[in-house]
Amino acid sequence: MRRALRALVVAGTAAAAVGVVATPASAAACRVTNGSAAFGSLQAAVDAAAAGDRLVISGTCTGSTDVSKDLTLAGSAPGPDRPVLSGGGTVRPLTIEPQATVTLTDVIIRNGSSGTGGGGGVQNVGSLKAIRVLVTGNRTSVAGGGILNLGDLVLTRSLVSNNRSPLEGGGIFNAGDLVTWSTDIKGNTAGGVGGGMFAEGVATMHGGVVTGNTAGDTGGGILTVNVLTLDNTRVFGNVPDDCAC
Repeated sequence: MRRALRALVVAGTAAAAVGVVATPASAAACRVTNGSAAFGSLQAAVDAAAAGDRLVISGTCTGSTDVSKDLTLAGSAPGPDRPVLSGGGTVRPLTIEPQATVTLTDVIIRNGSSGTGGGGGVQNVGSLKAIRVLVTGNRTSVAGGGILNLGDLVLTRSLVSNNRSPLEGGGIFNAGDLVTWSTDIKGNTAGGVGGGMFAEGVATMHGGVVTGNTAGDTGGGILTVNVLTLDNTRVFGNVPDDCAC
């Protein structure tokens, strides 16, 4: 399945153009700084950056961003005032390419949508460390409503909530290597299996909760077909079951 998914990702990436969607008037304007340079979109800042740069994000950045170099993407404020990466209901907000190693901190990723390739909010094919990140309200027509991971993904003190897939992995579809630390998976929905997470790859979870997720078939909380390690992680209150492990 991983090979088929990778083929789907490549096909979807080749077919899709970078999307930019109008930002609602009520949202703070997108502003991304790299040292003294400032940009009005995250993609423009990424394109202009050199490998190893740190970009600071503020406001609401609407559209799709494709990262193919090593970068740090840092929100300008923590907590409820975190900046937003929005798909505007039509595109995936963030894609990490195979050659990229990215650290992402203090942002909200929401209102994303992917019709091809999977991962309504985030598609990671590289190496991604996400810290204090909220992935919420995203959807896909294939796998991984919130996140599709085909690479190496570490989620720390993050939340994946209220994402949807008609197939597998309402919150997360993991076909790579996944490690979570104090990260919650809540209120996600899959039409097939793995309402919270479908784990085709190896997954290790330290702390956190998996609750309130729903699957149309089995694995309301988690469905795994590989090695799953739950270290003080609570899985409860999912429909129709908690863990098809």
